[in-house]
Amino acid sequence: MGTNSAELCAQVIENCYQVLSVLYLAMAQAVDCLGIAEQLAPATKAQYEAVRALSATIVEDRPLHEELAKIEGFLKGNVKTLNC
Repeated sequence: MGTNSAELCAQVIENCYQVLSVLYLAMAQAVDCLGIAEQLAPATKAQYEAVRALSATIVEDRPLHEELAKIEGFLKGNVKTLNC
């Protein structure tokens, strides 16, 4: 029973990273739409710039799965340094 719980927990954590990658991309897009990148706090701006280095501003519809995977990898690799 403990092994099943551990596997389920690992899947939940993986799903959280996927949801967070969508959230990070949506927040970066909102910053661009509002034109407030220069008004962000330093830690927030660093995260915004990291996302924009992986995914350009969305101007017209395009597949985003590869960009979301890059953002997910960024989140997994920098979980201790994100200043969240």
